[in-house]
This record gives sequence, C-alpha cells and structure tokens, in this order.
Amino acid sequence: MIMAILIVAGIKYWPGGESEKPPEQTEERIMVAVLPFENLGAPEDEYFADGITDEITSRVGVLNGLGVIARTSILQYKGTTKRIGEIGNELGVDYILEGTIRWDKSGSVDKVRITPQLIRVSDETHLWADNIQRDLSEIFEVQEEIAVQVAGALDVALLTSERDELEYRPTENLEAYDYYLRAMNSRGLDRLLLLRAIEFLDKAIELDSTFALAYAMKSQAHSNYAFADELGASEHTRPARLAYQRAFELQPDLAEAHLARGVYFNLIERDYDRALKEFELALQGEVDRAQVLNAIAIVKMRQGKWHEAIAIDQEVIKLDPQAFLGGFVTTQANWIVHRYDKALEAVERAISIAPESAIFYRLKANLQVCMGASIDMIQETLTEWSHRATGKDYLIEVEGLTFLELFRLWDLPIDVDAKISAAKSRAHEFQDPNHLFYTGLLYKLTGRRDSSYLYIDSAIILIENRVAGARSDTTGRFEILELDHDIYDFLALAYSQTNRHEQAIEHAHLAIESMPIEACHW
Repeated sequence: MIMAILIVAGIKYWPGGESEKPPEQTEERIMVAVLPFENLGAPEDEYFADGITDEITSRVGVLNGLGVIARTSILQYKGTTKRIGEIGNELGVDYILEGTIRWDKSGSVDKVRITPQLIRVSDETHLWADNIQRDLSEIFEVQEEIAVQVAGALDVALLTSERDELEYRPTENLEAYDYYLRAMNSRGLDRLLLLRAIEFLDKAIELDSTFALAYAMKSQAHSNYAFADELGASEHTRPARLAYQRAFELQPDLAEAHLARGVYFNLIERDYDRALKEFELALQGEVDRAQVLNAIAIVKMRQGKWHEAIAIDQEVIKLDPQAFLGGFVTTQANWIVHRYDKALEAVERAISIAPESAIFYRLKANLQVCMGASIDMIQETLTEWSHRATGKDYLIEVEGLTFLELFRLWDLPIDVDAKISAAKSRAHEFQDPNHLFYTGLLYKLTGRRDSSYLYIDSAIILIENRVAGARSDTTGRFEILELDHDIYDFLALAYSQTNRHEQAIEHAHLAIESMPIEACHW
C-alpha cells in the first residue's frame, strides 16, 4: 500500500546507489560567454541574429583551453541592461563577447554587418572590437574570423584541427542555411516547436540534399519528439534513424551526427553503452559541450551510476549556470540515493533561477514528504505550485492535485475546473492519449467519475487503434519497438483507472518484463 501511494504521488523507489568514485576534475579553462547579439535589422530577422549568435558560440567553443557558457544560460540576457561585470559574475566567466547584427536586404546583394566586441569582466576593459561588413555569402568566413580574433585577443594558440573546424562550411546554399537557422530557433521538447523544426529542416534538405548538419539536427528533433510523446514514438523512430545515417554518409566525422546517434540510442533504443560511446565522440568536435555532458549524466543515471551522474552534472552547471534544468540530474540522483538535503538544495537553486516553473515546486513537495516535513510546509509548497501550474503542464497538474488529495489539502485556493478546461483543450489539440488520460484523472480526483471514464476510455481506444494500425502497416512509416514498455505501462495505468483489473495486472507484468530495473534504473 505504501508503494502504491508513493507511485501515485509521483515518488519512485530505487535501491540505494553504488559507491563509484566520481570522475577526475577537468583542468581549469578560460570561461567565456557569448551574449545574444542585438538584432539591428527588421524584427522578423530576430531568428537570424539568434542563429548567428549560436553559430559564433559554436566556433568559439572549438578553441582549445576555452570553456563557453551554453545558450540556455545566455538567453535570459537578451535585451538586458545589466552591466558586463554583473553578468560576468552571475555566469562565472572571465570574458564576454557581445555585439550587434544587421541583415541588409536593400541592395542587389544581401549584406550582413556584425560589430563584435570582447570585454574582460574584471575591469570591463574592451580587449578587441571590430566592424565587419560582408556579403551574406561570406557569413561562414565572418564566423571564422570572429573566432580567430577572439583566440588572438586571449592569446590562445590555434591547432590545425581547430582551424579546419573553423573553416567548415555546412552548406553552399544560403536559402537552405536560412531554414536551418529557423529550425535552430525552434529547439526544445515542446512538440509543436519540434514539428516546426522538422518542417524547416525538411525544406533545408530539399534545397541541399548534402546538408549533413541539417540531417543530424532532424534526427535529434525526431528522437526528442519520440521522447516527448512516448506513445506516439512509432512514427518518429525510423525518420530519426534514417536522418543520422544520412548525415554519416555525407560526413563520417561530423560531431553532430555522433550526437544525433547518441540521442537515438539513449531515447529510442535505450542502448546506453552505445549512446555513451557516441557522446564521447561528439565531445571531440564542435558541439554544445553542456548539452552533451547533460546527456551523458542522464545516461549514467539510467545505468544506476548515481554518483558519476552527479559529478558530471556539476560540470554542466558550470557551463550552463543559469539554466533552470541545470542540476536536474543532481536533484534526481541525490533523491534516489536518499541524500535529500543535497536534492533539496538543488531544487531550491532551480526555483531561484526559474520561480515561475511549476515542476520544481512539485519536486520540492515530493522531497519534503521523503524528509518527513510537516503538513504546513508541504501545504506552503503546494500553494506556490498552485499559483504557477497551468493546464499546459497536465502531468504536473495531476501529480500536484494528487498530493492535495493524499494530504487533504483541498482548502487551497485552486480553481480545479479552470485547470480541467485548460487540460481538455490540450487533449483535443493533440488527440494525445496522455492528455486524455490525465484529463480523465483530474475528473476522477474531483468525483466526476462518468466524465473520468469517458476520457480515460478514449485514451485506451486511441492507443489500441494506434498499436493495431502500426502492426498492420506495410509502408514502413511506423515502428513499434519490441516489448514497448511505455505502451504497456500506459495501458496498465489506464485499465486500472477503469476497473479492468485483470488487464491492468497483465500489462503491468508486461511493462516490468520489457524494462526491468537492471535495464533502466531511472
């Protein structure tokens, strides 16, 4: 019974952690932050300025001896009025690269003007600045030039391999590159953004069928969509694999292709050893180091190597200090090995960075339960959760409301009907079994069992039809991985909520058989 309550409340149980030593610390590097370059062109060119900033960040990240802060920590400084010294202290960096970008389309040939400047944080001294105006066709040379100038200003010697990477031109088709930049602006785990990114990348590939970077990014987008919508993953499995395979055919040593294949092995195949091998290869090239290290930390957790995961996550936090998901692994891994004080410290840090993000209040409430906190403390945390959770965050809604039921905290000022209405809109928007199921669970928590049964049964029918369609499909569009844990797990929960207990138990056993804890610890 206790286990059932923990599962309903969103608290999972794992055996204690191993005693592996953390990896040795890496040598100290000069830390640099590339702030979002200000767009001085048309408002609709904002994506272009953001994309070029990311590209410059990647080029600077190639330089030996430099550590570059990840984009997720940098985005909050877009349009900031803070002084360089204040930003530098917040990010823990030695130097800041900032500037402006203007895309001039007024003449017969498009021009781009970039004015970069490198500033030392300690005394806000300008070490180097330039005013670069070139034809748009020379945009890759401009990115290379800026990175080389930064290396010179910081007295960093360029290795031959680094110079080769800086000279890299991903495509000769500028229109295809434009679609690639638009796709970069649609990254994340939000499914609508991922679908938009895939659409842009398909257009880029249509214009340049040899655009290896676009194929690698497309593979990641499909893998991430499959992860964000586990029950709809079958439609994205094959495109994810074909895209990274094509990237390798075009450019066998492409770091982003290794990253894409690692993401595929981690999120879809769940082959963690092969994923780690690919991530290590990706780190040797021009990639977002924080992103790859975060992926490695998550794989280590899934392998049950909790202390290794925590140690790697500390490097992620250093490279991405202002990203609210930085430290997520630290929170989860410390929680699993029962170091609740460390986990709570990490959650409090996340809340201080992103106080409007509801998920961390729910995690904090989970930890408070494990730590034996008073009902008053838990109620205070859940009150904060209720002010921030929206129907968009359907899973957070249900777990939070389940807490309210467990601890009889229905006197909190929460408009449950408004949350149900918002969740319903998401369910119809996506025709998503998850949204339908959790909308039904919201109804059940408020005693409206007829409506609850209707939504949960609709979710079951949708999944059963999807599975039947995928199994009978002969076009190769769908793939169902053998013994798919997520489908069994979902159906077990859904059947249990509609009093089909024998089917629930059957599918629960199938879920356990398809993914025993030895196969995935988290």
